[in-house]
Amino acid sequence: DWFLTPDQQGQIAMNDRDFRTAANLFRDTALRAFALLRAGRYEEAAEAYSFIETAAAANAEGIAQLRNRKYREGVRAFEKALEREAEDGLAAGLSAEDWMRAVDTQVGDFLATRFLLENARGTE
Repeated sequence: DWFLTPDQQGQIAMNDRDFRTAANLFRDTALRAFALLRAGRYEEAAEAYSFIETAAAANAEGIAQLRNRKYREGVRAFEKALEREAEDGLAAGLSAEDWMRAVDTQVGDFLATRFLLENARGTE
């Protein structure tokens, strides 16, 4: 431990699939967020990803929110990812439906069905 940085120790724990320990060791925000997500600590992962200003981080934040059953927050994070990608010129012409299909077919189908039901009921 004296010769390894916390991030190096975290990577060793990650390689051993000990995500809880890795999350506690990592100092790098992105690595810590990923370890939190893999450890099932979704609320903490979403918060950690929210401080990283990339489209990939916003996408991962959305996944963490969905797994934490915070669907609206997840959709907002996915919208943030699309905005960030569009700002970088990476998502030009990509519809939200196409993007959801690319993210995860099962999650995309679930969200599409959920929002259709909510719209039919007139709830927000």
